[in-house]
Amino acid sequence: MTRWSERRPRPSPRRRFAPTLSGALERRVVPSGLTAAASPAAQAATATALTTSADPAPFNAGTTLTATVTAASGTPTGAVTFYDGTTALGTATLDAGGRANLFEDALIPGTHTLTASYGGDANDAPSTSPGLSQSVKKIDPFVNLSRTAAPAPAPAAGAYLFTFSAAVGVTTFDASPPPATGSVTFTQGANVLGSAPLARDATTGLTAATFTAKLPGPGSEQVRASYSGDPLYNPAVSPAPQAFVSDPTTTTTLVTSDNPSVDNFGTRFTATVAGNSTPPGSPVVPTGLVSFYDGTTLLGSAPIQGGQATFSARTLAPGTHQVTATYGGDSAYDPSTTTTSLTQVVTATQNTTLLSVSTENTPYGIPVMFSASVNYFLNPGAAAPTGTITFYDGQVVLASRPLGGPGGATFSTSALPAGTHAIRAAYSGDPNFTPSASQATTLTVNPVVTSVALAAPVVPTSPGQPVTLTAYVTPTPAGVQTPTGVVVFYEGTTRLGSAALSGGVATLPVPGLSLGTHAITADYAGDGNFLASSSAPARVPGGNANERFLNQLYLDLLRRPIDSGGLSGWEARLNAGVSRGAIALAIEGSREFALTTLTGLSRSILSQAPTASMVAQALTLQARGQSDPTALQAIVLNSPEFFRARAGVTPAGFVAAVSRAVTGQPPDPARYPALLALASRGNRAAVIAGVLTGPAGLSAQVVNDYAKYLGRTPQDGDVAYFVTQLQQNVSAAAVITQFVASPEYFRKAAALPSS
Repeated sequence: MTRWSERRPRPSPRRRFAPTLSGALERRVVPSGLTAAASPAAQAATATALTTSADPAPFNAGTTLTATVTAASGTPTGAVTFYDGTTALGTATLDAGGRANLFEDALIPGTHTLTASYGGDANDAPSTSPGLSQSVKKIDPFVNLSRTAAPAPAPAAGAYLFTFSAAVGVTTFDASPPPATGSVTFTQGANVLGSAPLARDATTGLTAATFTAKLPGPGSEQVRASYSGDPLYNPAVSPAPQAFVSDPTTTTTLVTSDNPSVDNFGTRFTATVAGNSTPPGSPVVPTGLVSFYDGTTLLGSAPIQGGQATFSARTLAPGTHQVTATYGGDSAYDPSTTTTSLTQVVTATQNTTLLSVSTENTPYGIPVMFSASVNYFLNPGAAAPTGTITFYDGQVVLASRPLGGPGGATFSTSALPAGTHAIRAAYSGDPNFTPSASQATTLTVNPVVTSVALAAPVVPTSPGQPVTLTAYVTPTPAGVQTPTGVVVFYEGTTRLGSAALSGGVATLPVPGLSLGTHAITADYAGDGNFLASSSAPARVPGGNANERFLNQLYLDLLRRPIDSGGLSGWEARLNAGVSRGAIALAIEGSREFALTTLTGLSRSILSQAPTASMVAQALTLQARGQSDPTALQAIVLNSPEFFRARAGVTPAGFVAAVSRAVTGQPPDPARYPALLALASRGNRAAVIAGVLTGPAGLSAQVVNDYAKYLGRTPQDGDVAYFVTQLQQNVSAAAVITQFVASPEYFRKAAALPSS
């Protein structure tokens, strides 16, 4: 407070292909559904390397592409997309070692430049591998030449019409590649008989070229078939030239290696072809090609070696199949088919599901990562498992995720409530793989520790306005989730009320807090995920601003709390427009003020209650309206008790005692001789007045008023300002009134914020 103008103070699927009319391959890709996560701003650099399991790789046999992603620290997560030039081949998820595998059997013969592009994750930046040169070889087919019918006489004498069929195919232990295209040329020695295009036989399912030639007669037609090749197949020729004669019949029988068999391991069929007789000059056992069928569906073909043809089928789905074998005949033997079908049972591949959890003990609200993988034995070329993995908490479904990458799926959640959880993962199975489930893993989610803090309430400024109590409930560690539940507010043991948390904050308006200071606490009851906690007691003032001002005025001037009568009376006057200064002056003029001030001075200076004589003098001054604190202090200083107890009954001791009592210092050397002379003449009243009204005495009075009423030391110029007033005969009571009527005192007394 300066000059009494307020001084203001100085916050990965498999792919299949179909031929187009031009002979090129049409890619049909089943998308993996995996996408790369967006990279945040601060990410570690990564490096991606790409390798292949076979180079060159035979067409349709496939090769496994492996991308390895490394970073300066930690193991990157996320997905890698494999490219042939700018064409995406597929996407696979990185495993725990930072590797992603993609089985690729769709590349056409030739040289390809392959790359692997890592999409990045929350911590690691994207990167792309250098180009990898991958060569794909053409298929080496077989050509099987047979006669489709007995020779018929030609119109020209001594000639016969022969109809030949040249089948072009492969022996494969995987799904059949696209059929060969192009043409077959038939020759007899150096003589070219003619050519015919390859076409698929609707009856046999074979790709063959049929040609009719006029030859001299049975037994003399040494014929050979030469295949031209195409973009996928190398050229090939049939075995040594064959002489076609009248053919004996054959018998074809069929056996299987395993029954039942497992789909992922394939089923090996063996067809035995025996001639019912052996023509002169013919081989003892038939030669040529045997085709294997599942019902009417061609599984594949294999050449006869030593009277038997063997074929491994990997495309049979789990279930029951009726398999037959058909021998296509050769130059010496007629075709034949098994008389009965073989019943082949195929079972789905067994597997196990494994589950790992990022932690087995965690506070509520912290994300937990669950990773599940399907372990299985997969022969080269067989289809990987598909389907979904479902994560369970006991019997409750948490989430389902499609199987991605090398048979794995992940799921993260921070929503599991506090308690013990039995987490397991179950694989759905697919047409080729049986369902399976992991063992349960115990996850303990602990309730979070909390703390409660009470905010300083806003002080009501008018009668009847409630005080709003505010409690903040904070979890440790911070940021996990937001506590819910109820906070109960107490004054001591008295329940004031309760409020529900919203965003971790509970507020309660409390009407009618009486004047005075109240010890308020807030108890958080907790919920299933957050532990209970209580605040430290907070001192909350009661009453409105005017009531607190009046009470503080009583405490400072009368040294007691205001009584109900005084409160109602003075508050009514304030509300009626009477100034705070006028009320302070009225209290300072009261009998109680005079006696209270006198008592305080006597106890402070003499360490005793005032004598009857002192009281009588004070009441006389009060009756005259002169009970100024300075005058009351003079009564104590001029008392015989002070002279005997403090002054040592000597003039010099008296001057020193008065100076110490008023200023806290020895006498002013410049004023000491005059004061001693007065004391020596027995004029103690003049000595007291001289000290009280001297510069040191007046300054001490102002400093004491600042400390008592404003709780601070004066600022530059403040002391001189009030000393000047006191020197101009402004009473000490009037100066005190200026202090207690100031806005600074009102804000301090009513606990209002500075404005």
